[in-house]
Order: sequence, then structure tokens, then C-alpha cells
Amino acid sequence: MPISRIFRAVVLAAAIPVLTVPSFVQAAGAPAIRAVDLVAHRAVYEITLNQSREGVGPTAARGLMAYSFSDACESWIVNNRIVMDVLFGEETPVRTDWTFNSWESKDSREYGYKLVHKRNGQMAEELMGTANLDAKGGTAEFTGETARTMTLPKGTLFPTAHLLASLNAAHAGKKTFAQPLFDGGSLDNPYDTNVYFVAAKNRDAEAAKLLADNGFASDVPVLRYQAAFFSRESGEGTPVFELQVDYREDGIAERIIQFFSDFSILMTPVKIEALKGGC
Repeated sequence: MPISRIFRAVVLAAAIPVLTVPSFVQAAGAPAIRAVDLVAHRAVYEITLNQSREGVGPTAARGLMAYSFSDACESWIVNNRIVMDVLFGEETPVRTDWTFNSWESKDSREYGYKLVHKRNGQMAEELMGTANLDAKGGTAEFTGETARTMTLPKGTLFPTAHLLASLNAAHAGKKTFAQPLFDGGSLDNPYDTNVYFVAAKNRDAEAAKLLADNGFASDVPVLRYQAAFFSRESGEGTPVFELQVDYREDGIAERIIQFFSDFSILMTPVKIEALKGGC
């Protein structure tokens, strides 16, 4: 899979860990989790190769994902950067540097985004624009060299609203949640999604210790969020990528695994701190 395609998907993964929710669901075998407030925080995740199909996928991958999630009273602000080296066989490693910044109004109507992608120090891609939604759907206006207008179908949601809606659906007893999502991190947008929840097993003990050492409660229940993302543009029945996140009750992600056709990458926290914010 081309490096550019890999990191278009990672942008979405980077947005998800910083989201928190008003309520979690009680999946089969999962502990009950009560309603919580949004938590603004800054974190750094180590990225490593989790699994790779021999002869096809990369032989090594390592990097860092750093982000901050801020509560700006009427909107959520995400500032994210990923720097990662990926090696295929005996080829020279490819260094990819992504910066993705976005804001989303708390009424889920407006969204702004900017992505800058550099490969081995050279500009590879730049995307920016704004999007608006209403009951009938919406539009996304990409500006700059990739200027275009993208129609967003009825039911499309921005990242924070999408996660909240999926959790509410599960809380209402639905086993799956399927609604379009727009994040602005790729021209493949919007995505069709399929989301479901299971009990979090084999939790990351080191991540739990890191959180406890930095003032976060250690006895917080965790639920495993699993989602598949499909390109509406291609119409293919196979997901572009799949994502698995172990969410704590307070919205902190203890572990992230991103699955592709030939490999998967693992993201684990190595630094985290709470941020002040709100009105």
C-alpha cells in the first residue's frame, strides 16, 4: 500500500483518541460505564509495526504521534502531528511527516481542517478547507491547489459528532452503527462506516501505569471501540482501513491499532497531561 494512502487513514485515527463521550455503552461482557465529561488533554503516542504480511507489508515502522485536544468553549480544537519512518524490505526508509489541525463546532454544524504532508522533507500534499452540515446534508469546500466542492450526503457527521452518535446508538441497544463521516484528511472523504463495541481485553498495563503516574484515576473502566471505514468514492465493499481503540471512561485512549489489508500499526501513549479549557 502506498505510504500516502497509509497516512491518510492515520489522520483519522489521530483525531479519534482525543474525543470523549457523554456516555458509554455496556456491551456484552463489558463493565458498565457511567456518563463522563469531555476531557481536554495533550498526549504523545509511540507508533510501531503491529503485524505485517510477509513479502507484501512493511518490514518495520516506527514513529510518534503528538496531539492536543482543546475545549474552546463553543468548539473542539485538535492539533496533531505524526512523524514516522516506514521500511519495505531493503529499501531506504520513507519518512512521512503529517500535520493535521481541525476545529469542530459543538453544535456539529461547522468544521475546519488543514493537512500538510511531507515525504522525506519534500511537500507531498496539502489539504485545507471548511465544511457545513444541516438536516439535508452539506458541503465541504477544499481550497488551495486541491480546490473543489464536495457534496456531503444526508446523515454525514464530523468526527466528534460521529463518535457520540455511534455510542448513543449502542446505548439504545443497536449492535452496529453506520453513518457517513467527513474528517477532511483525504480526498477519499466522506467515508461510510461500520462501528461496534466489545469488552476491552488484554489491556496495556504500561499505558495504565503512565496514566496513573500523571494523575489520572487508575480504576477507570475501558471499552473497546472497533470501526471499519469504506470509501464512498470507490464504492468498494472492502474497508480502506479498520480501527480499534481502547477507550477509558474519561475518553483517554490506552491503545490504538489501525488495520490495513497487509499490515497493522500499534499506537501506545508515552506521555500525557490534562489541559485546562472551556468557557
